[in-house]
Amino acid sequence: QPLPENRAHSTGIATMDAHYRMRLGDLCIVTGIPGHGKSTLVNEICARAAIAHGWSTTFASFEQMPQSDHRRALRTFHAGKRVIHQLDSEIAEADDWIERMFSFIVPSEDDDVTLPWLLERAAAAVIRYGSRIVVVDPWNEMDHVRAPDMTLTEYVGFAIKQFRKCARKYNAHRIVCAHPGKQQKTDDGTFREPTLYDISDSAHWYNKADVGLVVHRIDKVKTLIRVAKSRYHEEIGTPGDVYAAFNPEMGRYTILESAGAAPEAQTA
Repeated sequence: QPLPENRAHSTGIATMDAHYRMRLGDLCIVTGIPGHGKSTLVNEICARAAIAHGWSTTFASFEQMPQSDHRRALRTFHAGKRVIHQLDSEIAEADDWIERMFSFIVPSEDDDVTLPWLLERAAAAVIRYGSRIVVVDPWNEMDHVRAPDMTLTEYVGFAIKQFRKCARKYNAHRIVCAHPGKQQKTDDGTFREPTLYDISDSAHWYNKADVGLVVHRIDKVKTLIRVAKSRYHEEIGTPGDVYAAFNPEMGRYTILESAGAAPEAQTA
């Protein structure tokens, strides 16, 4: 019996399709210096997937608050304007969409957000809500408890393996955001763009990902979106760079231009 086709889907962001198309069961790693827009990009990808493909998303967010940060960002994206400028009817319509298409894993003050804790709740959310995207944001804010005989590199490799296993088992696109551990400045005092190898604790982040994105704000206007890793070029795109500007009035990125292959691009 032939295997069912696992079709790759557009992110809905212009020029991104050549580099990153979304498939159920894939693991996507996103890195970038804190505050440079990686969560904003992930929010937009999930919002566009909800509208274009009917995919619902479960967010396990440890830096954004569901009732304020997420809701404000999603309301803005849905209406295409800031919440303060929206009519009550537009807010109500956006909230109805959020309730239908998004769910949130929110730890209590007493919860230890360990890997088993997260995997159990993410699986329950997929089963309960039929989520097609699961976002972990960020990895660094979790409580990383490992066995005494397990090195940190071994633990990270095991964790990534579990993320990939769950993505395939539950047929969901899993996105894990992780801050880089090294933030080096260039001669002019700006931060250089990080790589997937800069993520804390292990090169497994690059080696084991199906897709790897780097989000780096170059200046006050331009943001680099680098698809640094793609495991399946023919199906989901080839590594490369896209430049975009975030429009806070509309809650989405506007593509400025596209450049060629990423420096660390290679096939796994």
